[in-house]
This record gives sequence, C-alpha cells and structure tokens, in this order.
Amino acid sequence: MAREAIAAGLHVMLEKPPGATVAEVEDLRERAARAGVTLFATWHSREAASVDAARDWLAGRRIASVHIEWREGYPRLASRAALDPRAGRVRRVRSGINALSIATRILPEALVRHFRGARIFRPTAMPRSRR
Repeated sequence: MAREAIAAGLHVMLEKPPGATVAEVEDLRERAARAGVTLFATWHSREAASVDAARDWLAGRRIASVHIEWREGYPRLASRAALDPRAGRVRRVRSGINALSIATRILPEALVRHFRGARIFRPTAMPRSRR
C-alpha cells in the first residue's frame, strides 16, 4: 500500500514497524525520494498532542532520574485469542515500545543513552470496577 501511495504521488506516514525488513524500508525511502514525496516512519504514541508540551516543559530542567510506569489494557492485549496465531491475531503486548517512543521524544538524547533496563509487570487481577 505504501508503494502504491508513493507511486500516486502521495506523502506517506508509516506506523511501527515501517516494514518487514530494513531492505523493504530502504526501497520505500528510495521510491519516495524519486517521487519527491515525504516518507515518515513514526511511533503513534510520540505524535500525541501532549508529548511536545511535555518536551517543552522539560527543556532546560535538570533531570536526575526517570521512572516510567506505562499502563495499557493488559488483559485485553494478553488474552489467549490475541496471542494465538491460529486465531489469526498475533497481537503481542507492546506497551514498552510506546513508553520508549515517548521517552525518546521528550528526554534529552544524552539521558536516553543511559537507559538501564525495563521489566514487564503483569497484574494478577484487575480491580472489580474494570472487569
């Protein structure tokens, strides 16, 4: 679809992942350059309206440490059907990449280079009000 849009002279924004292989993305980049259109690969989370406001608010501040706790609808994402390739739906829990996409947009690059790790917290039960 991206190749067709580029061939039609349209600008293209691709969500993660922008392609199955690096070669596939390089091909799209070259096609876009030849067609004179923009090829923009991004993470949707970093395009949220509040992300630039957070980056601006942090600009010039001394940041001693960062702790990110990202909460996404885990029970929905982790259901057996969502993870079962036989069901035709292989949606993996991807919360970490959304948090990372925002962090790499709002934090100074020097700080991002010092990330030490991450862990996935899997709740054992949802509060009754959210079931």
